[in-house]
Amino acid sequence: MAGKVWSYQDLFIFFKDYGLAILEVAAVVVVVSLRPRAAQIRAYLLWLAETKYVSLPAAVIIVAFGVCFGPHTTEKIIRHTGLFLQLAGTATGIWGVLKTRKDWKLPPLQEKVKQWMERRPGRPRSGRFEAVGAGLSIATGAANIRGIYGVGLNPTIENVIESLLKNVENLHNRIDAAQAETLQKFHNLDENINHQEQKRKEETTKIRQELMDSATGGLHISAIGATFLIVGIVLGTASPEIQQIVSVIYR
Repeated sequence: MAGKVWSYQDLFIFFKDYGLAILEVAAVVVVVSLRPRAAQIRAYLLWLAETKYVSLPAAVIIVAFGVCFGPHTTEKIIRHTGLFLQLAGTATGIWGVLKTRKDWKLPPLQEKVKQWMERRPGRPRSGRFEAVGAGLSIATGAANIRGIYGVGLNPTIENVIESLLKNVENLHNRIDAAQAETLQKFHNLDENINHQEQKRKEETTKIRQELMDSATGGLHISAIGATFLIVGIVLGTASPEIQQIVSVIYR
């Protein structure tokens, strides 16, 4: 018995009834099959992200070429693909210019327009007053009170010697405490210097990276836009010739 010929209406009804279930089963199969390789896939994506200014536009252009050089491609599809790349290139170029302005902390374009409108002739000027305040700081200090051992009234030689020994011992304790305090301050000072040096190196590296991103980030995006624009112009202009080449390839 000959097989049933499915019409577009039959396919629509089938996918309407069972399409969601089929997609859920497919999603589960994909997740289960890729779970053992999740770390490898993540590492591969991070590796591609390092060259995002090359890999992303290359992927878009490859997809566009795949559409334009397909077996059933028409001249209209090629022309529309080229138009899409031209629009994407123009938008990406504008994005690059805006990103460069943002990285260099320049005011947004709407703020520039607002300031220009505020300077128009005949607009009333508003006065601006600034108040300057003075601050008063009070510093307090701390004093250490140290005592000595006296000999009292009518001291004997034994009392004098005992008092001298106690004062000498007290003096030695003070010297030891002062030496320990000095060593601790030097140790804290060394740690603070090392910490400040490390922090300064990190800040210098961060500032250098920010300057590099500010100088080249917008240029990279603008270069991607220029690439999209060039490829789009070629596809849009040479769409009849490309369609003839495709028809010859799949003849």
